[in-house]
Amino acid sequence: MRYGARMRTTMLAFLLASLFLASAAIAEPAVTRCYAGNQTAKIGTIAKTFREVIQRTLDPAASEIRQHGWLSRDPSREVVLLIKVDVKAATFAFDDPELGARGTGTLEGKAWHWTSMTQKVTKDTVELVGTTKIDGDHLRQHGEIHKGDKLIGAFDGDLVVFDCAKLADERAALAKP
Repeated sequence: MRYGARMRTTMLAFLLASLFLASAAIAEPAVTRCYAGNQTAKIGTIAKTFREVIQRTLDPAASEIRQHGWLSRDPSREVVLLIKVDVKAATFAFDDPELGARGTGTLEGKAWHWTSMTQKVTKDTVELVGTTKIDGDHLRQHGEIHKGDKLIGAFDGDLVVFDCAKLADERAALAKP
């Protein structure tokens, strides 16, 4: 009996170790990509175009996406988003510090290699609904801002991947006219 109990314990330990090693081998490493391009914002009849820089890290182990963003409108201001991901449900949630609001969304495509993100942020009676499409080295954004049933603004962005080693240079370029 003693031998059988040891054998079961040894087999259970081996099974658990195998599962741990298999899951560790499957886990994807965190990946950081940097994007730069233009974002056009339209409020009413007024449209302005800004240069935008984004650094985005997809971290499967932490189940999160960490994003840092800067605009030429105010180059020294950094907007940081910590996006918590539920991979099984293909959803995410985040707090938007700039708006003081909570956002939620859905993800399309293979986990950690998504091709599209749809988000919704609500603050009082204002709602921002947006979509980000990831197509190879391009990140395309489109969103609308509604107050009740009325469309009050929209934005579109078209950004391209660049080498993150040049992040400081891209950020410095935001301050140039």
